[in-house]
Amino acid sequence: MTGAKLEARRQRAGLIVAAVLLSGNSCGGRTGIEIGDGAKLPIGGEGAGGNGPALCPTTFADCDRTGSCETDLAASSGNCGACGNVCPDGLVCGAGTCRPPEDIIQVAAGNTFTCALRASGHVLCWGLNASGVLGDGTLEPHPAPLPVGGLADAVEIDANTAQDPAQSAMCARRAAGTLVCWGAGAFGQLGSGSDEDQPVPAEVAGVTEAASVRMTLASACSLLRDGAVRCWGANNSGQLGDGTSEARLTAAPVDILGRALQLDVADMGCVRLATGEVACWGPDHFGWAGEPGNIYAPAIVKNVSHAASVWLPGQASFQLPGTSCVIGAGGALSCTGENDLGNIDFDIPHDLENGDLKTIDGVTDAIQVAGTFSSTCALRAAGSVVCWGTNNAGVLGIGSFEQPDAKVVTVTGIEGALHLAAGRGHMCAALGSGGVACWGDNGAGQLGDGTTQDRPAPVHVLGLP
Repeated sequence: MTGAKLEARRQRAGLIVAAVLLSGNSCGGRTGIEIGDGAKLPIGGEGAGGNGPALCPTTFADCDRTGSCETDLAASSGNCGACGNVCPDGLVCGAGTCRPPEDIIQVAAGNTFTCALRASGHVLCWGLNASGVLGDGTLEPHPAPLPVGGLADAVEIDANTAQDPAQSAMCARRAAGTLVCWGAGAFGQLGSGSDEDQPVPAEVAGVTEAASVRMTLASACSLLRDGAVRCWGANNSGQLGDGTSEARLTAAPVDILGRALQLDVADMGCVRLATGEVACWGPDHFGWAGEPGNIYAPAIVKNVSHAASVWLPGQASFQLPGTSCVIGAGGALSCTGENDLGNIDFDIPHDLENGDLKTIDGVTDAIQVAGTFSSTCALRAAGSVVCWGTNNAGVLGIGSFEQPDAKVVTVTGIEGALHLAAGRGHMCAALGSGGVACWGDNGAGQLGDGTTQDRPAPVHVLGLP
């Protein structure tokens, strides 16, 4: 990248950051995780206690020995964390552990809203309610959590990363393997066969055996139990991986070059294959899988052969397309791509391109990665959270709005976290029986503490668990 181009990008990033700080009206970053990871369930490979097939999507296993990946060890109360592990009366399986139904096991963060999943299967949302993304049948904002209408059997949730709050959307995977989505539908991102907004959950057409669901700016994808992938929504840059640029109102198959065990999407979509390789499709801004440009069908990425998981912690906007990260088998974390705001490493004064990966200093036990507009964070195996990048609105969670001297910092007061989610300028962690803690930008009440005050240290969401 030339010096003139780099300087232009720096100036552009500075202008965008200034706009965010002035308006507080930010758009979503993203993350994804199979919700058993916090319980240290196997990341792909042979399901714990299962008896084939040899490879199942993350947290799934063949507990009935029929040769299919039918059991979600993260959510099955009869096979919780391992085949045959039955939860006692009064407890349910959440994140691979038998726990009270009211525990919060997962969070999802969008532009100006946040949602949380209880172990019982109920979903709660708060913040700005553009296009009905809070799922209560209205367009009214809520500073504290309210239940999503008609949804009591969810086992996973994810939020999209629409830059415009009016395009915000949510999806949930239900226990039986079907999907529902709600909020904005203008690009077909709800997968219902319609481009109308939906203020309550609507079923995704044609998906019945989902193992995970991921959303991005104006599209979404699902990994199925058999390792196949389906995507829907906007497709102008190949986001659906079906070899075309045609938008889809319903799910279309992706030719993923093999059996997928884990999925994540930002503007680009990626899967970890059974071989340990990673295949991606869509806008490849930094040449991870070839020459920079749009990839309309999946291609194997460079320099990755033994990935334990792949994460796309954030296309923050069309101008800042985000980083891509992989976790190795031992928990070491490496990232490539967007680095304007130190999202990878402040010591590198440029983006990482052409498949070059930088190992994140001191992060050796990562199980999940999430990214905001200006920062990246990792959930560690013991449940603490570390972050790095630019401390806009206190999003590094260190109790101060100042930029820290250390490159990688530990978020204050987070212990035993099960799951991490990022909006454009805020972060949240699911804490099991401790509810949800959030920090950073709070301009629309997305932190759920009843205020619109930015928080440089985690605050607990009102009324949870």
